[in-house]
Amino acid sequence: MKKLIDKIDSNISNPELDVLQIASALAMSHRKLYGKVKALTGRSVVEFIRDYRIKKRHAC
Repeated sequence: MKKLIDKIDSNISNPELDVLQIASALAMSHRKLYGKVKALTGRSVVEFIRDYRIKKRHAC
């Protein structure tokens, strides 16, 4: 999760960031990434990214 969050943080203002880019940066398939995020958070990767960005925006 730490690597995922770091990748989102480093691209927080990039609206083009997508699951395939993140999966590639983490050296895993998008299916594997989806499965891990879903198991840990109960949300899809896209939902996780969206919710994380919203929380970061409100924290500033």
